[in-house]
Amino acid sequence: MKKNFVEIENSKIVVTGKKSNIIARIFLWFLAIVCFLIPLSVTISQIVLGNGFHFAMVILFLIFWGMAVMMTRIVIWNTFGKEILHLHEKTIDYIADYKYFKDSQRTFNVNETEFETVEFHELRNKKMWTLRLKTNNETFQTVLKLDEDEYEKINKELKTRYNKGCN
Repeated sequence: MKKNFVEIENSKIVVTGKKSNIIARIFLWFLAIVCFLIPLSVTISQIVLGNGFHFAMVILFLIFWGMAVMMTRIVIWNTFGKEILHLHEKTIDYIADYKYFKDSQRTFNVNETEFETVEFHELRNKKMWTLRLKTNNETFQTVLKLDEDEYEKINKELKTRYNKGCN
């Protein structure tokens, strides 16, 4: 898979991300494992040395295991990440799918939502786009960048279904 791509089926738009570089993913897995093991090794060494368990170790566990969880989440997103837009009659539901778990669902009322295009310039001045959903009290932007052909598929589906496309 060389680029992010869009699949449209019935009332669902699925944007699938390309896998990141294998070396970067291996490095992040390595860091996550190290962050997981550091508090365990410090705790075991302190107990073996006879110093016992201290409150500072709880903080050590929270910090390093929090970093391990975040790095694991980044690796899973960069390997399996998808953005799913469920298009209902009056609402649009957005879910970030990590394959093993999903982020919380965000719901947007179609009548109160504007669709906007956000343009980026990637390597070699190639234009890429993301979708921004804007309501009176919230602005939300999709994460995965799409080239023009893939982005037009989403825009066409929004125009067909809701009679309004991206600005």
